[in-house]
Amino acid sequence: MIGFVNVFKPEGETSSRTVQFVKHVLINKLGCDKKIKVGHFGTLDPEASGVLPIAVGNACRLFDYSLNKRKVYRAEVYFGLTTDTLDIFGNTIEEVDVNVSSSQVENVISSFPHEYDQIPPNVSAKSIGGVRAYKLARQGVDFILPAKRVSIYELRFLRQSSTNVFEIEVECSAGTYIRSLCRDIGEALGIPACMGKLLRLKSGEFSTLNSVTKEDFEKNPEKYIIPVDILLTAFSEYKPSCEDLIKMKNGVLIDCDIENGLYKVFEEDEIVGLAE
Repeated sequence: MIGFVNVFKPEGETSSRTVQFVKHVLINKLGCDKKIKVGHFGTLDPEASGVLPIAVGNACRLFDYSLNKRKVYRAEVYFGLTTDTLDIFGNTIEEVDVNVSSSQVENVISSFPHEYDQIPPNVSAKSIGGVRAYKLARQGVDFILPAKRVSIYELRFLRQSSTNVFEIEVECSAGTYIRSLCRDIGEALGIPACMGKLLRLKSGEFSTLNSVTKEDFEKNPEKYIIPVDILLTAFSEYKPSCEDLIKMKNGVLIDCDIENGLYKVFEEDEIVGLAE
């Protein structure tokens, strides 16, 4: 089996646990081999909810071929508070009395840079010397992760949900940390800030519109297997002869009169691989 399952991950569950759930259903409901490869395309914090694209079988190899790696999130920004995890679930580092207005937040958001060097949270999956940053942070190791250039394609103010708590929606590049973004919005105002609730609305070609709950997937898993072509819509098609296909499967170069680029290779009506 090969394809994707776009699971709507609930709050309070790790991404790896969601992957294991999908694998369990595939094995027990569809009779897949116990060694089937299953992996997610971009982790989602345990406290966050939203789309978690999960690759099945050889679809796990297609991450680098996704042409659209933009992501869309809806998040709460808490002003007057910062924690060791940069969200409201961590240990408090600083808490101050503030009175932030909607106009202040809107002004900061409207002038926020479209590209900037963002420092990831110490409690993250980034690696330092082969060790995950969150493990070092839990051990009390003092360190600062290097900044990474991220793109903020669109940043929208939604509403004020309560005192000093505001909702935003952001479309950004892969690798952008929304917890860090909330901190940086606070820094632009000169006050501490962290993230509250987080909802991922879109991850590349996968959105809430084509997502499925765990409950519905378990009832009818075959219905929610998304073909790999969803990631390859911009690639041209190539249908080699039977003789050429055999050569290609064995790593033999073939002569063909087509333009340079990446192609979806078909055997009858099924994608069997990518070729350059």
